[in-house]
This record gives sequence, structure tokens and C-alpha cells, in this order.
Amino acid sequence: MKSLELIKSALAAKRLLVIGGLNVDQHLRVEEQPVDDGSARISEYEVGFGGHAGNCAVQLARLGVNVFVLGAVGDDADGAALLADLEYSGVDTSLVSRLAGHHTGRVVIPSFPDRRYMLMYRGANDSIDVDLVHEVMGFDAVILFDPTIQFADELFTFLSRRDVRPTLYWNPGGLLANSPWTRTRMGCADVVIMNRVETRAACDGPVTGSLLERLGEQRPGFRLIETLGRGGARLHAASRIVDAGSYTAQVVDETGAGDAFTAAFAAFDSIDFAECSSLKLANAAGACAVEALGARTALPDLAQLIDRWDLFTEVAEISASPLLRDASVSMGAP
Repeated sequence: MKSLELIKSALAAKRLLVIGGLNVDQHLRVEEQPVDDGSARISEYEVGFGGHAGNCAVQLARLGVNVFVLGAVGDDADGAALLADLEYSGVDTSLVSRLAGHHTGRVVIPSFPDRRYMLMYRGANDSIDVDLVHEVMGFDAVILFDPTIQFADELFTFLSRRDVRPTLYWNPGGLLANSPWTRTRMGCADVVIMNRVETRAACDGPVTGSLLERLGEQRPGFRLIETLGRGGARLHAASRIVDAGSYTAQVVDETGAGDAFTAAFAAFDSIDFAECSSLKLANAAGACAVEALGARTALPDLAQLIDRWDLFTEVAEISASPLLRDASVSMGAP
């Protein structure tokens, strides 16, 4: 399939940097939620690697993108194992700091029949070196998750002073979306990605045309993407709304689904896919991600993503992408 080969070549030519949390995840399945000061039996226990930045970077690598991650881990066994796993997955970790005297971040994720929590110990993630913000130059796009507010502000300021800079995708996640600080910083990014609850918190209510106009004035071309779970995803911009439906999946574990979505959208958006196609492919990546326990177990590669959801029509019309048109000429395609 020639169009698939062209997409692979276009993705491989992109250099994307992911910034944010790197953690070890502990997944606990508990059949009954205990009462206060009570006990409950864990029916399933799994330890894996996670963190928004790590999960996103692994998904990008599986799609064939040339991906780097910027973050911090401790000088402990967890940090060494986490870095080894990222490198094995095809992620460049040369911008990850190993911090002496720090513990690698850890997330405990207990899942009960009717609810689920993420209990985060930030560890080294709270000590990412702000002096590394200049490393973003030379990348086609930067995907920002959840560093410290100080690091994010340094990055926003640094990029605002550059005439030529990478496209900035920002997924603030649950910890930051509820902060009033996020509401004042959304226009620092080109694309902001949040789930429905996070969007209402960050926007102080529903997304309005006046908000989008204001953000568009601050950042020309600004886009806000709201993921809606089974409702798919919606892209908001000053002049348009783009909707894309979800895909039926056997939900085993929702950890990392938003990271997979963010990775896929940024990847296909960076090679100039139509917004609706990028949203559909991102929805599909998120649906794949929930079908196994752990944030990275079911992340698809490009062929799996397209085949699993029969998305050949979304990638066949490569003439819609100037970047892919150029690639077809350079490869001698008719």
C-alpha cells in the first residue's frame, strides 16, 4: 500500500519532543471498596512503566516518529529500568536527567467496580531542570504534559520570543487543568488537548466562541481539542468545530488512553493530515490503548492502528496533504 509507505516516510522525517512525567505505575484491581479504616483484597496487581510523557513518547515511536523525551527520573533502580524500557521502545532519552538523591515518580492506580483513582507521587518529576527549555529548538513539534509550573512558564516565555519555533501541543492533565493558572496560559500553546471534565475546569464552564476568539487573538490558529470518551472528540477553533466519533473497544484499563490520543493527533497533524482524519486516528489510538492492563501494553503501531479499525480510507487520500504530495514526488510515486 503505497500511501502507507508515504505516511511512514513522512512520520519518520519528523522530530518530536515530549516533555513531562515519567513514572512507574502500580495497577491494583480491587473487587470491593473498603469502608473507612477497612481492608479489601487485591484481585489483580501489575507493575508497569508510565507517566504521560513516557506513554506518549512510546506511542509516537510505535507510529514511526523520531521521538525524544525530556524529563527526570531518580538515580534508583526504577529510574534505570524506566530509561531502559523507553530506549528499547525506540525513544531517545538523551534529554532525561537522572537526579541524585531523588526517587523516580510513582503512580498507584486502584480500580474498583464503579470508580478508579490515580494517586501520584511526583518524585523527580518536580525537579526537571528549567535550563533545558532551550532544547526545544530544532524539533518540528513539542508535546507538553505536566512539568512544574515554573518549567512550563519558562518554556512559554522562551517560545514567545522566537519568530520560528516548533508547534506546541499541550495536554495539562488532571493536576493542572483545575488550576486557574492553566486558564491564563492556554493561549501560549498552538493546540490544547483535555478531556471533557478538564476542559470545563480550565475554561470555567463550556467552551464559548468568545473564549476561542480571545485565544485565537493571543495565538493565531489556536485549537482546543476536547476528548469525550465514548462520544469521540471535538476540535474547537475560532472559525469551526470538527467532530469525530469514537470506536468500540473492550475496556480493560483506561490508563494512558489520553496519552495515546495526544500522540496520534500530534503525529498526524504534524504531517498535515486533515483535522477530522487526525481526530479519527487519535480516537482509534485511544481505543486501542484501553484494551489491555497498563498504559503501554496495547499501544498500536501504524499498521495495527489502521487495520484494527479499518481506517484505510483515512490514509488513502494522501493528496490532501501537501507534505505527503511532496514525499510522493521525491519517492517517484505516480
